[in-house]
Amino acid sequence: MEIAPASRRRALWLPLIALPLAAMACAVFAGGETVTKPPPPAPTQEAAPTQEAVPTQEAVPTQPSQQMATPAGGLELAAEEYVHYSGSFSLTPPLGWSLDEGDAWASWTSPQADGLVQVYINTTGYPLDAEAVDQAITANEQNFFGTYNGYQVLNRSVDDFGATVVDQELISEGFTYRVRSVYYAIEDVIYEVDFWAETGVADAYMPAFKQIWDGMLVDAQAASEAIEPYTVFTYTFTDDDGLFSFEVPYYWLWTRTTGDYSVIDTFDAPDNLAYVDSIKYDDGQQVSKSDAGAIALGLLRDFYADDLKVTDDKVQPDGSERLIWFSKSGGYSGITFFETR
Repeated sequence: MEIAPASRRRALWLPLIALPLAAMACAVFAGGETVTKPPPPAPTQEAAPTQEAVPTQEAVPTQPSQQMATPAGGLELAAEEYVHYSGSFSLTPPLGWSLDEGDAWASWTSPQADGLVQVYINTTGYPLDAEAVDQAITANEQNFFGTYNGYQVLNRSVDDFGATVVDQELISEGFTYRVRSVYYAIEDVIYEVDFWAETGVADAYMPAFKQIWDGMLVDAQAASEAIEPYTVFTYTFTDDDGLFSFEVPYYWLWTRTTGDYSVIDTFDAPDNLAYVDSIKYDDGQQVSKSDAGAIALGLLRDFYADDLKVTDDKVQPDGSERLIWFSKSGGYSGITFFETR
């Protein structure tokens, strides 16, 4: 259904956060560093080689050495391993590639900017089963890699370590890349290691990339202690009409449902025990503030449960209204913010 622009009519928007009672401990609202995954830098023909990794001020990694490098395909690996300052993982990076890092990630870029190694540490607060991990991977592929032009999955398999390996191809800034993404789930952590190579050097880089992954060590307990669940690696979801936007974890699966007067964008946690609904309702009628509350409550009962009970109702500083509610029959509770646009 087509919804008229905001200049012609006022729509009611309800960003809903629903949490089953059993999952209330999930730290969906915890604060912390937010990271949007960057695209790879465009390859250059003439770039000054980087002699050593460049840490951020708060990082204390092991510097790669120029001596005793181990040849691996078209790349050499540093003689000394890198240890992330959270203690959550270590690996041997390519020799001479420049380092950048944050509280839950690290990346290495080749001197010619034709290759990139990225490590992301995603914590969930509790272990996920195999089906939930698979959904998280699918969501990440959809929300991040699937946004690139020419994206296609070349192969998906499980390696000897039990990690899911996804080989894909995509176009970024006019350059075609082969990307190998390795997802390794242990306890309440999903490690994502992305190996990028411009197609002209992919065959030469891939043996070294495999060697890096084979030698990587992880410490899930250190990751759990250092990183809050679902507080990093988000993207900005924007309404088609530009009425609103908000941050969503890459690992939450997005689906859309449309009705005669509504558009519902749903973002499911990997285990489907928590989700966010963004409900945009527009029946062509003007919506006053006095009517908005009754309409919102009616929508919630229509979509979720007849016995939905509101336990708190409060106007927010930005003019929206917040409802805290629960459903005894459904066994879940939620928080809803609604406003007219």
